[in-house]
Amino acid sequence: MSTIEHTASGTIGKIQIGRRISELMQERGDAFSIRAFSERIGMNRETFRTILKGERPITLPELEKVTKGLRISEERLRQMDSYKQQNELETLLNANERTKTMMLRAQKIANELVEVALGLTERCVYLLYLGQAQFYLQQYDEAHKSWLSAMEYAERVNNEYDDSTLLYHLTSFLLISFTIRKEYTSIQQTLDVVEGAFAADPMKMGYANYARMKWHEHRGNIDKAKEYSYTALGDFQQTNDNSQIGKAHINVAHFEYLTGNYQKSKDMLLLAMKYLKPYDYFYLLAVKDYVKVLLQLNENELASQVILANSDLANEYPDFKGMFQVMFSVAQDDPSFAISVSEDLNMSQWIRNIACKSLMDYYTSKGDAVSLMRYYEQVRTLSTKKNEFFEEGF
Repeated sequence: MSTIEHTASGTIGKIQIGRRISELMQERGDAFSIRAFSERIGMNRETFRTILKGERPITLPELEKVTKGLRISEERLRQMDSYKQQNELETLLNANERTKTMMLRAQKIANELVEVALGLTERCVYLLYLGQAQFYLQQYDEAHKSWLSAMEYAERVNNEYDDSTLLYHLTSFLLISFTIRKEYTSIQQTLDVVEGAFAADPMKMGYANYARMKWHEHRGNIDKAKEYSYTALGDFQQTNDNSQIGKAHINVAHFEYLTGNYQKSKDMLLLAMKYLKPYDYFYLLAVKDYVKVLLQLNENELASQVILANSDLANEYPDFKGMFQVMFSVAQDDPSFAISVSEDLNMSQWIRNIACKSLMDYYTSKGDAVSLMRYYEQVRTLSTKKNEFFEEGF
C-alpha cells in the first residue's frame, strides 16, 4: 500500500491587450517607458495610459501605431498567430486519456511556442504547458526545470500586475514535482508562497498539506505524516472535488494501515471507492488497497468477492489484473493464480516478481522447500520483510 499523488490541471486564458502591450514594452527596457513610447508613436500619454490599464479600448489606428512602435505584427501582439497551436496544445493536455503520441505532439507544440513567446505572461504560460507535457511523458527533471523557469515569470506577474492566476497553477505543479523528486529541503519556498497567497483556498492548502505529509513520511515520522494526511483530507473535502477527496482518503488509509489500524484503513478505503467510482484507474487503486486490508483482517471470502466483482474492469489494466490474481491466490489459499501471473510474459517484470514473492510466502507456510527455492531463484533475492506481499508499494 502506498500514498497517491494529487494532480493539478487547468487552462489559462489570454490577457487584455493593454497589459499585453505593457509587458512587451517592459521587456524592451527604459526606452519604452509610457512617456517615451507615447511620444515616439505620437499618442497622448494619458490616453495611452488608460489603454494600458484596460480602462479604454484601443482603436485600429492606435493599434497600428503601437505595433509599428514595437516593431511587431498585429497577429503577434494579439497572439492570433499562435491561437491554433495553443488551442491544440490545451486540448491535448486536458484530454481525459493522454497517450504517449499525444504528449509527444504536445511537447513539440509547447517547445515551438516557447521559442516565439513574448512578455511575462506568454513566456510563463508556454513554459508551464511545456512542463505539463514533459511531466506526462515522465520527463520529471525537464518538467521541474520548465516549471521553475515559469515560476520566475509568475512571481513577477503577481508582483507587478497583482494577478495570481499563473502563480496559482504553478505552485500546484511545483508542489507535486518537488514531492516526486523528494526535494523536501527545496520545497519550503513554494510552501511559503502557497500558505501566504492562498491560505483561504482549500485546494491549494490541500496540495500544501499533502506535500508536508510526504515530507514527514520521507523522514520516517509516520505519525506526523498521518496527521497531515487528515489535514489534507479536510482541505480537499471543502473543494467538492470527488477525485481529490477520494485520493485523500487513500492516503489516510495508507497511514492507518502503516500504524496497524486496519479497520480504520478499511473504512477509509470504502469511502475512497465511493468517491473514485467514475475514475477507473484511481478506483482500482482503492479496490486493490481495500482487498489487501481485508486479507490482513482475514476476511478472505469478502476479499474474493470484491476481486471477482471488479475483475472485468481490472482486465483493462494489466498490472491491476496481475495484482488481483495474486491477491485471489492469497484469499483462496490456492497458488495457481499467482503461478499463472509469474509465468505470464505479458505481465510486467515487477508484477511477476510480486507473484513470485507471494508464492515464496505460500510455500514457506506449507513447508515446501523445493517450491520455495524455485521461486527464490526467480526472484533472485529474498525479502528482508516478514511478508513482502503485504508491504509492496504498488
